[in-house]
Amino acid sequence: MTREVREHATGAVSVPADYSELGVLLITVTALTFLLPMAAIVLVKLTRFRTA
Repeated sequence: MTREVREHATGAVSVPADYSELGVLLITVTALTFLLPMAAIVLVKLTRFRTA
């Protein structure tokens, strides 16, 4: 991912914006947001950290 960069004096675009990887990033973050808490729950249930 890159942000658009413009030259201040001329206003010309020196680096165009490129958000082509944004979909992969969103999928990765969504998967991690779901999988990490689930892994913690499984870890607690399978080990001696269980409280009840």
